[in-house]
Amino acid sequence: MGRKGTSFITLSKIENILMFVIIWACILSIHYAYRKSGTDAHNKISSTINTIPKIPEKENIHKDSNKKDILEDSDFLQPDLEAKVQKELEEIKKEQERELKKESIRKKEGEFYSTYKEDEVYKWFDERSKRTELLKDPSVQSSNQPKYLIKGENICKGKTDILFYIHSKNSNEKNRKAIRQTYAHPENFKKLTVRIVFILGKGANEEEKSKIIKESEAHKDIVQTDFEDNQRNLSYKVLTFLQWVVDYCSSPVPRYIVKVDDDFFVNPFMLVEEFISEVWEKENFVACHYKENSHVVRTKTSKWNIPESAYPIKDPDVFPKTCSGYTAIFPGDLVPVLRSISVDTPFIPVDDAYLFSVMFEKLDNPQYKQILEGMTLNKDMGLQDYSGNKRLQYMSVSAWGDITEMMNILWKGTMKHLTTLGKQLINEKRLPK
Repeated sequence: MGRKGTSFITLSKIENILMFVIIWACILSIHYAYRKSGTDAHNKISSTINTIPKIPEKENIHKDSNKKDILEDSDFLQPDLEAKVQKELEEIKKEQERELKKESIRKKEGEFYSTYKEDEVYKWFDERSKRTELLKDPSVQSSNQPKYLIKGENICKGKTDILFYIHSKNSNEKNRKAIRQTYAHPENFKKLTVRIVFILGKGANEEEKSKIIKESEAHKDIVQTDFEDNQRNLSYKVLTFLQWVVDYCSSPVPRYIVKVDDDFFVNPFMLVEEFISEVWEKENFVACHYKENSHVVRTKTSKWNIPESAYPIKDPDVFPKTCSGYTAIFPGDLVPVLRSISVDTPFIPVDDAYLFSVMFEKLDNPQYKQILEGMTLNKDMGLQDYSGNKRLQYMSVSAWGDITEMMNILWKGTMKHLTTLGKQLINEKRLPK
């Protein structure tokens, strides 16, 4: 016996497809409204929601339809779609509430206001939930895994709240010195524990090798493996870091990883207040200069060339999602997961794409947050920002050129622009005399 109302159920499926398209169009318009109109976005959200067409009352679909049959039709109800839309709307509402809160506090406290209290900050570090995935045995490694020359086994002792993970050249001793003395100094924070690890390839000659050994003995923040340090081998630094965290920095793993190039400055107080606050409840997540559909270079003479054997040609031939790695923030407990993934991931020579595209796309529901507005590759814009009298815009600034001078200027600017929260977090020893 055939089901009653079959033709109308088929019609409802078509209606649902149309409604799906309309709902996602509405969500996009909500995001656009939020970006364009600031605090007016709340009103826009409400009006947009009201424009979403409602499914006709089930009893009115057709007088002769069997209501029970229609209610039992899982395609008709689409609970997953409804939940997805509701989640999107809740996230937008939370963002709007945060913006309204910031605006209210700014009016009360002035330009250097803080949205959060000191005790809230420590919650971001102490109350992160623990992951429970089954991971590959650390002894099972990628076939491309380089061998340690300097293990750095004493870098992580006890808890690490923030680990600055820095790709550095052997010859960039000045860069490393400037970083140690400014943003990654271990005594910057009153209560938070900050550590650095510089990832290096092998020295080009005996003199360079000797210098690195002495530097490592003096500062205990270098990990070096046996690959030739050049542009085509940067992804070996990724493999080195992932394996090193599992081997020597996992009891416990760092709360947060901040990947930085060694010619960039990071404002550590702004990092905590405005960016880690966005990461602390997330799992498979990275905040970075996010890019979509980044072109895959196939020119064999290019230093960025990616062979088809490592990353098959697609249509279009792009990395769907990736990050520029000059500054990226992600949870430390993600590292052992990525190391497990690396074991079976074909090696590609572009480090940012290798880590944030090829490996990340194997995660369960990877999430990216665009933070480009808080970073600049233009050092002049950065200097202007840090020498002005307004609230800082850039957390991460290019320090190309005279690295020592640039880092010192940016550090002085950091002290000048401390927010009310920054003044609570900073170790008094680091305040200018």
